[in-house]
Amino acid sequence: MSENPIQAILKTFDSFAHGFQAHLSHLFSDLQTSSSIRSRAPKPLTPEESAILQSVEDVSGPASFAKKKSVTPLTKEDIGRATWTLLHSIAAQFPDQPTRQQKRDAKELMAIISRLYPCKECADHFKEVLK
Repeated sequence: MSENPIQAILKTFDSFAHGFQAHLSHLFSDLQTSSSIRSRAPKPLTPEESAILQSVEDVSGPASFAKKKSVTPLTKEDIGRATWTLLHSIAAQFPDQPTRQQKRDAKELMAIISRLYPCKECADHFKEVLK
């Protein structure tokens, strides 16, 4: 396997972030243009949005990514950006009044990320922040 597994994860996060951004843009543009609430058929997706959704749904997405770019080692910045995208996406949907299970899950996720993080220096810093 010539592709770094972390790169596949980063590609997935990147696709998720772009799709999320596209949907938010649609939501806010719809809210700004509509003066009253009315029922209507959903707007057809633009070619760009269709491509984003296809890349998220397509199982071979990371493999096609490897064909487009040469495989290079990931930088701390790339890993950090992808991690922040993931954490902010999770935080955005996290409830204001989480259940005990949701609190345990969030705490466990942070502990797992701090143990598996590919940059040791960053992982150690993350553990310090969690204390």
